[in-house]
Amino acid sequence: MRKPLLFFVISFFVIFLSTTSLLGQTGIIKGKVTDAATGDPLPGANLVFKEFNIGAASNYDGKFIITAVPVGKHKLTVSYISYKTKEIEVNIEKDRVLELNIQLEHQSIVGETVVVTAQASAQVEAMSEQINSNTIKNVVSAKTIQSLPESNAAEAVGRISGVSLLRSGGEGNKVVIRGMAPKYSKIQIEGVDMASTGSGDRSTDLSMISPYMLDGIEVSKSIMADQEADATGGIVNFRLKEAPEKTHFNAILEGGYNGLTNTYDNYKISVGGSSRLFDKKFGIYAQLIMEQKNTSADQMGNIWFHKEEEDRPVETRAMQLIDVNRLLKRYGATLVLDYSLPTTKIKLSSFNSKINKDQQTWNINYALSSNDFGRNLTDEENELFVTNNALKFEQYFDHFLIEGGASFALSENKTPNQWEAFITLAQGSSPWDETVTHTENLYNLDPYEIPNLVTKVPVMLFTNMNHSEFYTRESEYAFDLSGTYSNTFSKSLDVKVKIGGRIKHKTKSYDAYIVTNMLGTGGPDAMAFRDMVIRAYYDQLSEYNRSLLGRSAAGGLRYDDFIDQNYVVNGFLGGRYRLDRMPNLEMFRKIDEMAVNQGVYYLDRPGSTLDDYWGYEDYYAFYIKPEIKLFERLTIVPGLRYEKNRTHYTGISGDISSMGRVYEHFPQDTLTHIRNNEYWLPMIQAFWKPYDWLNIKGGYVKTLQRPNYWDLVPSYKITRKKISWRNYALRPEQAQNWDFQVSVYDDKVGLFSVGYFYKKIKDMIFWTGDRAIVNPADYGLPDRTKFKLIAYSVNNEYDVTNHGIEFEWRSNFWWLPGLLKGLVININYTRNFSDAKYLQPRIIQEYDPNTFTLTLKNNDTTYAAPMLLQPDHLLNFTIGYDYKGFSIRYALRYKSHVFSRTDWWEELRGYSTDFIRHDLSIKQELPYEGLELFLNIYNLSNEYERDVINYRGFTSNEEHYGRIGYLGIRYTF
Repeated sequence: MRKPLLFFVISFFVIFLSTTSLLGQTGIIKGKVTDAATGDPLPGANLVFKEFNIGAASNYDGKFIITAVPVGKHKLTVSYISYKTKEIEVNIEKDRVLELNIQLEHQSIVGETVVVTAQASAQVEAMSEQINSNTIKNVVSAKTIQSLPESNAAEAVGRISGVSLLRSGGEGNKVVIRGMAPKYSKIQIEGVDMASTGSGDRSTDLSMISPYMLDGIEVSKSIMADQEADATGGIVNFRLKEAPEKTHFNAILEGGYNGLTNTYDNYKISVGGSSRLFDKKFGIYAQLIMEQKNTSADQMGNIWFHKEEEDRPVETRAMQLIDVNRLLKRYGATLVLDYSLPTTKIKLSSFNSKINKDQQTWNINYALSSNDFGRNLTDEENELFVTNNALKFEQYFDHFLIEGGASFALSENKTPNQWEAFITLAQGSSPWDETVTHTENLYNLDPYEIPNLVTKVPVMLFTNMNHSEFYTRESEYAFDLSGTYSNTFSKSLDVKVKIGGRIKHKTKSYDAYIVTNMLGTGGPDAMAFRDMVIRAYYDQLSEYNRSLLGRSAAGGLRYDDFIDQNYVVNGFLGGRYRLDRMPNLEMFRKIDEMAVNQGVYYLDRPGSTLDDYWGYEDYYAFYIKPEIKLFERLTIVPGLRYEKNRTHYTGISGDISSMGRVYEHFPQDTLTHIRNNEYWLPMIQAFWKPYDWLNIKGGYVKTLQRPNYWDLVPSYKITRKKISWRNYALRPEQAQNWDFQVSVYDDKVGLFSVGYFYKKIKDMIFWTGDRAIVNPADYGLPDRTKFKLIAYSVNNEYDVTNHGIEFEWRSNFWWLPGLLKGLVININYTRNFSDAKYLQPRIIQEYDPNTFTLTLKNNDTTYAAPMLLQPDHLLNFTIGYDYKGFSIRYALRYKSHVFSRTDWWEELRGYSTDFIRHDLSIKQELPYEGLELFLNIYNLSNEYERDVINYRGFTSNEEHYGRIGYLGIRYTF
């Protein structure tokens, strides 16, 4: 660490000395670019002094600053897509800051006054920012987000080329950029990393972010040296609003309908405002959000397919029908304070969001191979809280910019109460004819047919309950500082050099508490639990269940007394099935509450401790990023980044192989592992603009992906047959990324771009599947684990390649005659290709007739397949139309099949099927100024998601979540 730190300090000092010697020889110009007709800011406007080949682009508030401008009178050229280019003569004075408010007029048609529509204006903002950015990125503008909002921030990101979504209850919650799983994407708010929201991986739930709290979204697909390297997929940065020049207030009220549950319990309330005080120097912006959303779903899943030999067909051994009743409540608060002087800016931002999830799940379990049939009821309360807070400052000098700041991010994922009740078959009872469960009848069995095999109502028992509590917490403190030196040596050479660093400290912990009671075992604890239930519901129980009071005999309670007679679901999974005879939610809630209060649960220590872990990570990074502009048209940005990461994680290991169903005591060890890794990461990007209408971008970047938290924890759990083991010796993944993009843009054509990306990933981490332990010492395990099964994460010894082509066209037709000028169109298409080799483990049994012993050995091979979660084709098509106060937008999203399941047998490998979704948004301004009415309908055609296996296209998972509609009113001034 000493060498990089010394390099950083010396370089910073040299730049400062060279800068102070030049102070006073140049001046600074700053200001804002706005629409002359509306006063709206124009982000991405291009400002340049052609005489010196220096300039800048306005930011998302339309503001700009240009330093190191030679003294004297010069002409500043200002351009913006679809607006008239403007030349302004300015007089730069020594040691002065010249402030300008620049107004641009829209291009006009002879004899007509052109009015820029809301959707067209939003589109042009995004196009301008993309064109003028010195990287390959996509932008969703603030106006697009605010005028026609998506259901959450993930949905807005999912409209960008190369981005697909993972969904829960029909709502996007995680992004897959360029076919890279969510863990490969860095999620930021105001440039500050969001804490991961899960217990084991590094991904972030984007459904936490309401679109009403944002002022734009940036997706960087090729990172720079001043950005953290763990972003092989890309970086998603959510920008928060700042207070504009004028006092602002907005209020939104929406009510919604869920087509799956036929309920009207969805609503959203948003209130916000901003103002600037003290001669406009101090700005304050605040927004509050409250939302309730029903994200229930019908599911068929947990389908168990089995194959033993090459010449035998696939067996379908088990499946579940799952009725998910899920209600989300979201609360959000954003506060942004900024203080601006001519050359100084200080900004404090705070983003806070909380989701309360109340979920009940009713399951019907069909286990044909074990002749089992049952019902489960799960009740879960979950709280997810995230906060991002940042203090940033900027200080400009003639040739020098100093930037820095401190930030704090936190996520807390709590499940304070979760219980599950199990209903199983009574001994000797069966819902189907015994011949159904014979192996030959499981061959080629379509999972959809399994529920139809039930021919009679079996005798069922309430046999046991589990109670669980989980807590995950991640926090991160970060500090960064950078200095940028700028100088124009001639019209043909403009140079900027940025040197900086960042320090972070992260803590992560996971704690599980699980208790259970097997009331069917007949032991004294089971008897106490069963007697508690009988006494509580004595008057409602059958004579048989009453007779069990005080008896120690094994056996559960007859289930008939615990059925919810009012629970009937017709038309489940699109009309295929009827659900009834399901557990009574209120009865089991009371049973769980009594069991907790009276202490009649058994403590399940392995479930409570062996998955627990805690630890921290320290991160140090330093970088240098020159930016060299040659001959007005060519910009080269080389860079070098150094990153060092130190992890310190502790986990618990234990052997429960000799324990019974109730684990009161077992041997366990607390293990800690410390690891260090450091990397030098070179990168270079180039941007060539041979003509005003043509932009060519390309570059090479080296990125990293560190192992998930589960993989850094040194722990194992030994059971009778299988070992749960964490491979904490995993190496970080390293990726080489090449990008190339050509963009053509014009006032009438709009923006058309085509790009190609190629990624080569070394040491990609993937799951092995079950293998036999031949030498326990290889895993640091005791000799008694020999020939048990083990599965773990491993670095792929083969490089993985991922490449693709991205097309995008954005245009509006302001120049067409009559009503056609209100049309706005956005189309993007992505074609992905990848080649990965997966481990194909197979265990071979060998019998020695001389020693009468059976041994196991691994016969591992590999097979080629695409990357997991990568769609072959992605298409987004949006067409909008504005006329006066009326606005409508139709959006189509298409995602082709995705490789989603690995398996030794090719027949059992799985894919998601093609998915097409249609959304519609309508808005109408009302006669009262600032008031508008809107309607948003999501999933118009009531599409559902489905996964299949190769064998006969059998379904492995299916989820229906219905059509969602919102009617709302917005008031703005």
